[in-house]
Amino acid sequence: MVLTSSLKAQDFEKHSQIGFNLSPLISQFIPFSNASNQKGPYTVLFRRYNQKKENKTTGFEFGIGMDIAFNNEISFLNMRFGYISKRNITEKWTTVGSFDFALFAGGFNLPGDTTEDEAGIGFNVGRSIEYEIFPNATLGTEIIAFFGASLSDEGPVLKVIPPIAIYFNFRL
Repeated sequence: MVLTSSLKAQDFEKHSQIGFNLSPLISQFIPFSNASNQKGPYTVLFRRYNQKKENKTTGFEFGIGMDIAFNNEISFLNMRFGYISKRNITEKWTTVGSFDFALFAGGFNLPGDTTEDEAGIGFNVGRSIEYEIFPNATLGTEIIAFFGASLSDEGPVLKVIPPIAIYFNFRL
C-alpha cells in the first residue's frame, strides 16, 4: 500500500496549461446579447503546475485581458499573477482555487459595466470548474472576488466577477 502511493506521487509531471476565453467566438454563433461585447476581464490564462500532494496539485497562474477601442467603446487592461490549487472532483471534473495579485485599468469588462476611467490594484480570490473533453483539453469557467483599492478615486473596491467567460484550456 505504501509502495503504491509513493509510485503514484512519482507519476506526477510538471506541466503548463494555457487557456483562451472563447466567449467572444461563441457569441458570434449564439448571440446571447446584441448590446454587449464585454466577456470578462481575462482573455488568456497561463497556468504552471509544479507539485502534487495527495489529491491536490499546486502551482501559479498569470492572466491578461486587454482591449483597445477606438470608436467610443470601453477600453480595458486586466492582469493577475498568483497561486493556484487544483483538485479532482471526479475523473472528468476538476475545481481550481486561486489567490492572485491583480491590476486593472478601465474596469473589468463586464456586461452592463460602463466604467472607463477607473484603475486599481488588489487581490483576486477565485474558484473555477473545468470539464475534461480530451486528455489534454478542458472547458471551464470561474467566479472571482476582487478586493482592492481604486487608484482613480482612492476608495476601496469590492467586485464579484460572475462566471461569464468560457475558457478552452489545453496542456502544453
